[in-house]
Amino acid sequence: MFNPFVNFESLDDEQLLEKKLELNKKCATINNGDIRGQVLGMIKQIDLILFDRQQRKTNETTEEFDDSISIG
Repeated sequence: MFNPFVNFESLDDEQLLEKKLELNKKCATINNGDIRGQVLGMIKQIDLILFDRQQRKTNETTEEFDDSISIG
């Protein structure tokens, strides 16, 4: 049985992008709609991990400036 829920958390952003590219190439050659859907689910999982990491970086940057005092 194919398990589309793979733990990609241990990969860094560059490795995730490489894995996404690899899965997109494989998806283009898949004729079975069910399998294609599972591979697309894996690609979406990678997208969510990348999005989550980007949001965390943005929040960390924003929090650095929240403790400043404005004198005016």
